[in-house]
Amino acid sequence: MPTHSPASGRRKVRLKHRLIPSPSMATTFYHQGKQWYLWAQKAPDIAGNSNIYLAELENPWTIKGRAGKTQ
Repeated sequence: MPTHSPASGRRKVRLKHRLIPSPSMATTFYHQGKQWYLWAQKAPDIAGNSNIYLAELENPWTIKGRAGKTQ
C-alpha cells in the first residue's frame, strides 16, 4: 500500500516487476508527461558490473510493459 509523507514530498510504494532493485539505487521522475522508474542492479544472467534499467510507470507502483537496459 502506498504511503505518502506531505513533509517530504515523497511517496513509498512497492513496485512489482521481474528484477528486484535495491531501493537505495532507484528513483522515479516525470518527463514529457510520463512517469519513469530508473534503477541500478546486477542482473543474474549478465556477467560484469551492475546495469542501469529504465521503465515507464503505468501508475506509481506498476511498471508498464518491460524494462529496458542501457548499454
